[in-house]
Amino acid sequence: SGEGIGGYCIASLAAFFGIIATSAMFRTTALRAARYFHEQLLETMLKLPMSFYDTTPLGRVQNRFSKDIYTVDEILVSILMMYFNTLIRVAATIVVIAAATPWFLVIIVPLLLLYRHTQNYYVPTSRQLKRIESNLRSPIFSHFDETLQGVASIRAFGQQAEFINEILHKVQRNMRGYYVSVASNRWLAIRLETLGTCIVTAA
Repeated sequence: SGEGIGGYCIASLAAFFGIIATSAMFRTTALRAARYFHEQLLETMLKLPMSFYDTTPLGRVQNRFSKDIYTVDEILVSILMMYFNTLIRVAATIVVIAAATPWFLVIIVPLLLLYRHTQNYYVPTSRQLKRIESNLRSPIFSHFDETLQGVASIRAFGQQAEFINEILHKVQRNMRGYYVSVASNRWLAIRLETLGTCIVTAA
């Protein structure tokens, strides 16, 4: 009917403008957060004593201004949007299923406990794996910076192959840490998909 079509159009327009407003809010907030994070990081680095730079590899400092800034600028905002989107969808799905089959609430409680147990096991492990991968990335920046500074001496003594092999070795070590991190994500995905299948079966 005409009223049904009109209501559907209004709901579609509301959802459309809601998505635009939410995306704009997230992007604006992420931009402000990234700018604040960069300013605070730069201010802190400029106030550090020279002893810090004597004991800290330069690659680790460059890693903070490259990978970490990129994470705040690009990855973090996307993850937050996906998190809230998934949270709303899961809550709506549980409400709809519980309204249709109330006994589903009895099954959802142990499944939520399993979700919580999986989270408690995965989050600390993933945090440490990310830290290891970050620490393995820092020597790559240090080696690359040192190579650029001493490129004339490297060419004069014919040590190009040695420096190439060394940076390839560092990249391979970093890829090992990255591979383990990706493997942990797949470990989590398999368990979450299994629990999701249990929910669908119970519903």
